[in-house]
Amino acid sequence: MSIEVYGRLIDATQVEDAVEDSLKLWLPAYIAEVERQNSMDPQSLPLPASYSRVNEFYKWSEDQLPAVLIVSPGLAPTIPKMKGNGIYHCWWRVGVAIIAAGQDRETTRMLAKRYTAAVRGALLQHAGLGDFGAEGITWNGERNSDVPDDSTRTLGSGACTFDVEVSEVVNARLGPSTPPDDPYVDQDWPEAQEFELEVTTKEED
Repeated sequence: MSIEVYGRLIDATQVEDAVEDSLKLWLPAYIAEVERQNSMDPQSLPLPASYSRVNEFYKWSEDQLPAVLIVSPGLAPTIPKMKGNGIYHCWWRVGVAIIAAGQDRETTRMLAKRYTAAVRGALLQHAGLGDFGAEGITWNGERNSDVPDDSTRTLGSGACTFDVEVSEVVNARLGPSTPPDDPYVDQDWPEAQEFELEVTTKEED
């Protein structure tokens, strides 16, 4: 298989996918727990209606709210590190925001903060991100703000930023020695051969 030759080649989209999958799996349970801890009626906080990745806020239809936004602008400031075997591991900066709408500004801000607490708990307490196998997640902070909207609705957002640690992003010691004739065909790479080496010591006279 080519992955044995090239090794893993991880990009920000895979990290975003893992974060989204983990939130879809765990966020309902954490939203329900936030309700319980704040003495709210069950299902007072509607479950997210949409998940997306955007670079800026835009108009939201009612059936999209609450909306979860996930974005990775790139690597965190921490410099990628290479282990002795050539494997690099690094930290990806990931932002998660949730957009909510309430009956008034005060309610909207409360909703945004409660959703933010649920997002924070769901990711930090399941930092491996399922099958993706992240090494861990560091919480950098969070903020709440109003969302610009041309309609008469009141929208609010809560946003968390995390650093996701990923091992084996790329292995500097792997890769083919020559370019393949057809890069779109999985090559029949030769298997590594095992050799037995017999070592004898020379007796001194």
